[in-house]
Amino acid sequence: MRKKQFLSSIAGGLMISCLCVGCANDNVTNEATLEESEEITEENTENNEEEAVSEENSEETDDAVEENDTESLEDNTDEQSGDIFLSEDGSVYILQDYETMKSVIVDGDEEIPVDIAMGVYGPSIAKTDADGDGEDEYLIAECEGTGTGISLYGLCIVEKDGNDYKITKYECDYFTAVIEERVSYSYDKDSKQVTFAATNENENTDYSVTLDAEDYKETDVESVVWSDVVRIEFKDGVPYLTAPSGYVCTDIPMPDYEQAVIVSAPIIIDTDSNIEVGDFSLGEE
Repeated sequence: MRKKQFLSSIAGGLMISCLCVGCANDNVTNEATLEESEEITEENTENNEEEAVSEENSEETDDAVEENDTESLEDNTDEQSGDIFLSEDGSVYILQDYETMKSVIVDGDEEIPVDIAMGVYGPSIAKTDADGDGEDEYLIAECEGTGTGISLYGLCIVEKDGNDYKITKYECDYFTAVIEERVSYSYDKDSKQVTFAATNENENTDYSVTLDAEDYKETDVESVVWSDVVRIEFKDGVPYLTAPSGYVCTDIPMPDYEQAVIVSAPIIIDTDSNIEVGDFSLGEE
């Protein structure tokens, strides 16, 4: 009987020992799994930090490149003692050197000398396939003259000609003559209303404005001029002729531009650099 009890006790002890060993093994396994999880978490954190640093470095590099480009342009301007006139999209620019009084189109590594005026407000430029021949031209709004109440621009077309470039110019007087030929006006003294009418190829248009500003209360319009402010502007690479109406009034020697009517028309260019002024639109700013 004692032998049985002794054996039973031994068996029970062995079972408990096995259970304890099993628990210990489970604890070891759990600890190993926890350590692996912590290692993975730590590794992911390190990867995320590396990615964040990489993105930050990339942004800093982009900012540095942009800053260097700007500084390069500024340094170039300082060295040349002149001004830079960028195109609307920033792809090309005109560098004007006030010491040599020379102008250069800069397109990447290419520099193209151009003989244009160096007005106070400077030129503007656009690079576009203006004539539809599959090759880009350079269009320049050339400032021909400025002064009190005067701002005059012409159009220059610069295009490839063999291994060289040729420039075709249309001066401000040409555009003024087109406006005077195609835009007429009438003035009613009683109502102080000015009516403008534009002759167009597709559809004629007219526009009226009543001059009720303080400047016009004690005077009358004697004539309308277009010759003092003539602009060439670029809209999506297309050149436009724009000009405000200047009212020459009794006893007032200078044209008045308050309540001016703006005429605007696209300039169409063919493959021989001939131009045509398209349909005029009329309106107020």
